[in-house]
Parts: sequence; C-alpha cells; structure tokens
Amino acid sequence: MLPAFSKTIHEICVESTLPVPPEVAFAWHERPQTFGRLNAPWESVQLLKLPARLKEDETAVIKVALTGRFHRFLPLWKTWVARHHNYIAGVQFTDTQETGPFATWEHTHSLLPNPADASGESSLLQDAMRFQLPLAPLSDWLGGLTVIRLKLRRMFRYRHEITQLDLERHTLAASHGFHHQRILIAGGSGMIGKALIAFLVSGGHTVVRLVRNKAELDCSSPQWVGTSALYWHPQKNEMPPLEALEGFDACIHLGGTNIAEKRWNLEVKNTLWASRVQSTQLLSETLAQLTHPPKVFITASGLSALEDETDNAEASFLKQLAEAWEQATEPASRAGIRCVQLRIGVVLGLQGGMLAKLILPFLLGGGVQLGSGKQPLHWVSLEDVIGIIAHCLYTPSFSGGITVVAPEPCTNEKFTQAMLEVLFRPDWGIHAPAWMLRLLAGTEFTDAVLLSNALPVAHPTALLDSGFTFAFPTLAPALRFHLGVASPLESLLAIV
Repeated sequence: MLPAFSKTIHEICVESTLPVPPEVAFAWHERPQTFGRLNAPWESVQLLKLPARLKEDETAVIKVALTGRFHRFLPLWKTWVARHHNYIAGVQFTDTQETGPFATWEHTHSLLPNPADASGESSLLQDAMRFQLPLAPLSDWLGGLTVIRLKLRRMFRYRHEITQLDLERHTLAASHGFHHQRILIAGGSGMIGKALIAFLVSGGHTVVRLVRNKAELDCSSPQWVGTSALYWHPQKNEMPPLEALEGFDACIHLGGTNIAEKRWNLEVKNTLWASRVQSTQLLSETLAQLTHPPKVFITASGLSALEDETDNAEASFLKQLAEAWEQATEPASRAGIRCVQLRIGVVLGLQGGMLAKLILPFLLGGGVQLGSGKQPLHWVSLEDVIGIIAHCLYTPSFSGGITVVAPEPCTNEKFTQAMLEVLFRPDWGIHAPAWMLRLLAGTEFTDAVLLSNALPVAHPTALLDSGFTFAFPTLAPALRFHLGVASPLESLLAIV
C-alpha cells in the first residue's frame, strides 16, 4: 500500500457491470493481448515489455508520450515501469508505479460478485486509482488535476466498454461451440488484423500469423505476445510446408496494399492487384491441398463488387479488382472449404484509415466536406468488423460475399456534420471541390473512390437476418466511442 502522503493524494474509482461471472472476467484479463484490447487508441504509448501472464512481482514497461498526439513533432517520452502485486487469483491485482510520469501511482483492478445479481452470472468490474501528481500541490492548482481526472475517466470508460463488448461476444461465440480454436491469419499487421488478433488471443484462441517480414517470426515483441508465426511471400510464390498448415479450424486473409497510399499509376495498380488477388489465389490453392484443411476461409473484399456496370474505366478498376479478389477463393471452395468474402466499407478506428487522417483537422476546426458531399459513405465501426468476423467463423450458413457496413446510411455531408457535432466544433462550410481532390489525389483515384456514384446504397441485410447485433449501428455513438469524446472538455483534451 502507499504510505501516508499529504492531501495531494487523489482517488478515482470507475465501476461497471460485466455479463459474466468474476472468474471468467478475471481469466480474460490474465490472457496475452488483453492490454492491446484495453489500450485506448488515442493514447500515445509504446509497449516495451508485457508479462505473458499476470502474477506477483511481474513488471510491465511502456513509454508514454508527454506531448500527446504531437509526439512526432516534439518527441518527449517517459518510461513507465509498473509492478504487479497484491495478486489474488480470480479476484484482483494491483499495479504500482516504480518509475513513471506520476509522483506516485497505485491501481487496483478488482472483479467482484455483482451484488444486484443473486444468480452469480454477472460481475462488478472496479478500477480504483490513487495517485499524486509531480510538483504537487503546484500542479494541482495549475489545473493538472482536472486534466488528469478527465484523461483517466475517458481512458477507463473506453476500457470498460471494450471489456463488456468482448466478453459478451466471447460468451456468445462459446454458446455456438466456438472456443479454443486454432486460427491462421494473413495480413495481421493492418488495423483490422491487429485488433482481430488481440480479440482472438485474449479470448483464449490460438493464433498463428503468416508474415512476409522474417523479423516478425520472433514473437517476443509485446505487440505479438501470445502468437506464433510462419513465413510466406506470395509475390515470390513462397509458402510454409504443407504439414505446418494442417489442422487449423479457420484461415483469415486480410492482406492488401492501401488503395489511398499513392497516386494511381500502372505500377500502383499492379501492386494493388498482386497484394489482393495473387496472395489470395496462392493461399486458396495451398489450403485446397491439405489433408486436414480449415473449415472456413474468410477473406477481405470491397464494396466495389456491388457496383453497377459502368463504361467508366477508372471506376470499374475497383470493381474488376474486387471480383477477381473474390474469385481467387475458388480453389478452396472446390475443396469443400466454406469461403466468406467480407465486402467491407470504410472502417472507423483511430488506429488507422480515414478517421485517423481526419481527426486532427476536425479537432483544429477545419472539417472539410469532400466534393458535393452527396456521395454515399458506407462506414462501419472497427469493433463491429471484429464482431462480424467472429460471427462468420461460427455461423456455418454464411458463405460468399457479405456486406460489412453499419445499418445507418450516410453521405459524406452527413459524416462531416456528425464529426463536427461530436467534437463540438463549428461548421465553417468548407468544401474540397472535385478539381482540388483530382489535383491532390489524382483523377482516377478521385473519380473511382471519392466521387463515384456507381456504388448503390449498401445494407447489411444478411448480417441482420442472421441475428448479428451491431454494437454501433448509428454514426454519432460510434464516433464518440472511437474518439473518446463525451463532453466539450473532453473534446478540448483530445487535441493533445
């Protein structure tokens, strides 16, 4: 316990109810990759060391950016070493700062029986923190305490929401017999892949990654704790030995070069094609050769597969790409493997993609509407993408193309308005006209992706009919969750 300090010791306690018994919730917290699920995406941290399992006197080491989201321009980092102790299996553990940004810090994480539930089927999650700011009491008087309280409540609100959501989904999956699965994942280094791996490993599944960088075969990095890896290089037609791929329950391929990284030319188009079609074809053909292949093969695809026929060669490139991408799973399908192609919309998450690029301009009051603003924007929360992949893994009736978008239709104009409202920013009516977008991003990319009206309104009919429940069916709550903003004060804090 902390010694008796002056009145500048502060306390915060955050509580919420979880849909599982305390021992189940505690087991989830003990597994590798759980910290990756709980780490708020707006926090600028680097994982240096994480214990494989919680136990007495283990230490965790992270680096915290004291300059927040401006660490790229002003890199001031502080190493935070926390020691785990006061460990009671199934009940609680405490981490105490040995070195770090606080003068003192103690955090006790408890899983308790829910006093309002006599059945014992739910639990009470309690995070109790005691801390002292550096340079206290001066730092308290200058507003540091207010800022830290806001940051902590914002962070732990996110953690508790993720904990509730993950435990609900793992419980549902287990009720369908989906537990302790062996899953092979390609394309695990992207935004969706990292989140999916953390979700699966913290849920008790075994994950093996297919990696093209041989340095990633070393899984001692905190980012990949709890996983193993096999080398492949689809562009060189290199695959692991067949015996290493036998006996997996599922295979998921999420690879593909970002379509918005560079201006399109023939070389970029070829790269886009090879990273999607060629890699999927090779993996599909390899799975088809196995004696004990996976039951299901899930691949990413694009909403462009839904496009109407068009004479516009620029707009049709993405349609041709998506169709070839989906057809590349045919060898696995012929071998009796259930194949699912996820036609994924714009994924909302601060870990990457559109939202990560737009957040700072919007926070600084420069929200921009693209083109006319009338073009459809088919969005979906990253957390729902993870839930949908899990749903497809244990739903045997699912096969073929699945539309992965939120139920609420949206346009670019409505998205801009929602961002401004959630972030408490004024609408200056700023537009990026089509000619400017063509100048910055290239004519072909702009016409095909940003301004094309060839794509019909998409709707997740198959998912809803199958009983899938979206955690974020509407835009504003999804943005509040991913941005961690629930008040004007939190919006101001989000800038840094």
